Amino acid sequence: MRNQMPVRVVGHLRVVSRGPIALFSFLTFLNCGNSGFYALDSSAMADKDGGSMDVSMDLQLTDSSGEERVVDGRRIVQLSAGRQHTCVLNRAGEVFCWGANSFGQLGDGTTIARPTPTRVVGPERFVNVSSGYDHTCAIRADRQVVCWGGNFDGQLGDGTAIRRDMPVVVVGLHDVVQVQAAIWFTCARLISGSVWCWGINSHGQIGNGTFLRRRVPVMVQELSDVVDISAFGPHVCARTSTGSVRCWGRNDHGQVGDGTTTDRPLPTAVIGEVDSVQIAAGGAHSCSLQRRGDVMCWGLNSEGELGDGTTMIRSQPVRVRGLHDVAELSAGSGHTCARGTSGSVECWGFPYVGVLGNGSSTTRPQTTPSPVIGLFDAVQVSAGSLHSCALRSGGQVLCWGYNGNGKLGTPSIDGSTVPIPVEGL
Repeated sequence: MRNQMPVRVVGHLRVVSRGPIALFSFLTFLNCGNSGFYALDSSAMADKDGGSMDVSMDLQLTDSSGEERVVDGRRIVQLSAGRQHTCVLNRAGEVFCWGANSFGQLGDGTTIARPTPTRVVGPERFVNVSSGYDHTCAIRADRQVVCWGGNFDGQLGDGTAIRRDMPVVVVGLHDVVQVQAAIWFTCARLISGSVWCWGINSHGQIGNGTFLRRRVPVMVQELSDVVDISAFGPHVCARTSTGSVRCWGRNDHGQVGDGTTTDRPLPTAVIGEVDSVQIAAGGAHSCSLQRRGDVMCWGLNSEGELGDGTTMIRSQPVRVRGLHDVAELSAGSGHTCARGTSGSVECWGFPYVGVLGNGSSTTRPQTTPSPVIGLFDAVQVSAGSLHSCALRSGGQVLCWGYNGNGKLGTPSIDGSTVPIPVEGL
């Protein structure tokens, strides 16, 4: 039972108020964790006439042991590594991005590359963020999706092909619980279990049975009861509540996992995948975390991204060698990373420019998992195009690999073969 005690919230909240009740409702929407509770300092009252106001309060939580602790709204709770940029979400619902920005994918109102984190502009508070190829999408607190960045193929979902350097609302989507920004297209999962996609569709990655580009969301056909989606390259994978996996889109390397190399414009069952607890779709490969803690992968394997000890393309799932007790997967354009239940991280596949974080600068494919140096307390990992990032238990973000446009979050180096802290978080 939660203790109902007054609390004080540290920081400034920009609130649109319709009176004291409206302000209280806004604050109760804040996600403070399982042990959190919500209350108002008596000094934090809204203007009776409504309008916009600044509120300064301290947020204090009491856990089940009765111990009080202060929650820092700046603490990072999610990260997403894209092709040439990276974004994070903090506990206050703010998104910060860094790296390439030629299409406005950082959302700061400019097209200037940023080697250190810059805040996405606007008053919105977010609950999820996804970095794509040249665009970014996020779920707002009201469960609508906004996107920004490149939009030539309609990947922003606003019905136009106009590039945006600030967030715009995706047309017609509500009750969204997950969003995935990929290479020139985007998909979203709704609370109903349906999946909607928009953008380029040259390989059927929209999943509606056609190859026609869509600038507004359309529902993926022959798919329901979805609890997880993943996309990075021009294919998508979805996991249902029963543990089965279905993929669609480009399949020239078997990344759909149906035993063929034929593009699939509709969801297709992955052979043998009936006990999955998480999925990760990369550039041209896919992986699935099994309930027992091991990992299966399929698709392109020229750089060892399947982790089976070979460089053979696989159109059906094969087991990653020597990997057990996995808690999370992330697939990048040519490599894969896994976070263990202990907090360690291992990566395999494309070895160049330090993307595996193992201290090596070799050019030989890494065909089996290799430990990331010095990382033992990770709570999240995200693989990008030529870089990877991890979130530590204390809230610190580390990145490694190629630092083009500053996507590692530091302006001082060309790259790093081991994890380094992101500056300014």
